[in-house]
Amino acid sequence: MREDIAIPPMRKVPRRVYRDWEISRTPSHQCAVMSEPVPAREIKGGDQIIGLAANPSRHRTDGWRVGRVLIRETREGLTQIRIGFYGEWITWEGDPDTPIPVYRR
Repeated sequence: MREDIAIPPMRKVPRRVYRDWEISRTPSHQCAVMSEPVPAREIKGGDQIIGLAANPSRHRTDGWRVGRVLIRETREGLTQIRIGFYGEWITWEGDPDTPIPVYRR
């Protein structure tokens, strides 16, 4: 079953809150919390991108996903990023200045 993963706008990505250490989260949710906005033109191969599943699997507790960038191309003023999530590939296309949630260790 496809989860229909999309790259959410930064305003929908969860942020750290007061007393954050008392909250238990899944690893993918924790990566989403620790992600930083990076302009699409600065994304590079191997970066970990945060995605949100529209149809999460029934075996998962949340919809947050972490995928790896395979390739980024810029053509005619648009940036295209190919991202591999577990079992699914997606292509994001948009303005090079759009902030993308990226988790970097």
